[in-house]
Amino acid sequence: MTVRQGYFSLKSIALKLFFLLFVFLILVSYVVAEDRVTPGFSNYCMSPHYYDTIWVNINYTLDFIIENDALLKDISLGFRIYSPDDATWEWLSAENGYGPEGWNSGMKLGQIKRGCRMDPAEMVWDVSDLRIIEQDMDGFLPDSFLIFGEADTAGLEPGWPEKMISMSCRVGGPSGDGVRTICIDTAVIPPDGDWLFVDDQQQNIVPVFDYGQPHCWAVKMLPNCCGWPWAVCSSAPKEINHCGSGDFYVEVYNYTGDPRDLYIACHNGEGVTSISHEGASATITYYAAESDCGHTVDIPVWASDPFSCVPFCPNACILHAVVTNNAPTLDVGVDGMTGYDMGFIKTDIIGSDIDTCDDLTYGMVSGPGTIDPETGVYTWLPSIGDAGFNTITVEVTDGFDAIMDDFIVEVFTCTGRCAAGDVNFDGDVNVGDAVAIINVVFKGAPYPQVPDMADANADCALNVGDAVFLINYVFKNGDPPQMGCVY
Repeated sequence: MTVRQGYFSLKSIALKLFFLLFVFLILVSYVVAEDRVTPGFSNYCMSPHYYDTIWVNINYTLDFIIENDALLKDISLGFRIYSPDDATWEWLSAENGYGPEGWNSGMKLGQIKRGCRMDPAEMVWDVSDLRIIEQDMDGFLPDSFLIFGEADTAGLEPGWPEKMISMSCRVGGPSGDGVRTICIDTAVIPPDGDWLFVDDQQQNIVPVFDYGQPHCWAVKMLPNCCGWPWAVCSSAPKEINHCGSGDFYVEVYNYTGDPRDLYIACHNGEGVTSISHEGASATITYYAAESDCGHTVDIPVWASDPFSCVPFCPNACILHAVVTNNAPTLDVGVDGMTGYDMGFIKTDIIGSDIDTCDDLTYGMVSGPGTIDPETGVYTWLPSIGDAGFNTITVEVTDGFDAIMDDFIVEVFTCTGRCAAGDVNFDGDVNVGDAVAIINVVFKGAPYPQVPDMADANADCALNVGDAVFLINYVFKNGDPPQMGCVY
């Protein structure tokens, strides 16, 4: 009986382990990313999955969500956009868009979503361009285009589905209650033909076109919203410093004359917004974030629609905040510094920035010595072989812009012939050296060739105290002078 109980106990444990292993394999297969591309349309911040209807004469982005389970070194995705019932299509230029190969005769309409694995594109692809095959872009479909990239160094890291590429567009077609259709499927486009991912082992991967293909969207006219209001953005694109904020003026027009409020559903920046209503108008304030710097933040502004006639309110205008940075300035201090071999050299490099939220960082660009990245203090201990003129180039950066400047240090060979206190470099320490210090301090005479030789009391400063120290040494048998530390 004991043996059978032990047998069933072992069998039970084995079954449990098998069950756990089965569940684990299911979970692993569930969490592993696939190779998939999902196209869709979005309006402002709305997800491409939220609806399957496109409204006529509303600005959209045609978005591509990419999922990959391997590091990609190449990507080639060809698409065809067409309408079986005469819907029309218009490409729109995008702020900071891509498309250098002559899309629409130079129109840049492709954007990389900020913060996704493909951002910034220049760090992922050596060639990152979207090529429109039909160059006249006359509004008649079909159009074929290619998303193509070759890895620079890193390539596209594996990961879950992310919206990565967007192309600005507007669809037209029906009037009244008519319905048209816009469809997307794959297209065979050179240089690579079919859709293709290439991993870091140079293996070809064919990604899945999500939804199946072709995938189509209904194109409809906006319904009559009983006189819904609309917003008019009066302000032109405005530059805003990333440390500050900017105000925009928006007006509300309304068929019925009823009061309407404005609101902001979303924007593509990292900052925050506020609204101050003033009757039929409002002031929109955008408070920029540091990560906005170098980008244009699009701020859609809606006028309220109490009737909720459509899935989203298309009665919007878009404000554009161009977030900028003021570069720092750099002062390297006195040029033409002198020193001697085996003598310590020190000077302050001073950077400043009118952007009060910026932290400055100092660095060496070229030349000998080191610089403290936080304080900007430059130090160097020359060796015997450093005699002559030495050019030192330093920089200061605020995280966005870097400014460089240089200065020259002349190093004298003192080994075997320099003596502490020999200010005038005549080979002897006497009252003439004290007079030379007084001339420097009180009469503006040039610094001595080796300033450390004049810092007789080694307090790291050249002043009258050094002259007194030398007089005491020469006439009162005081302590001998030292090699100081003026720089």
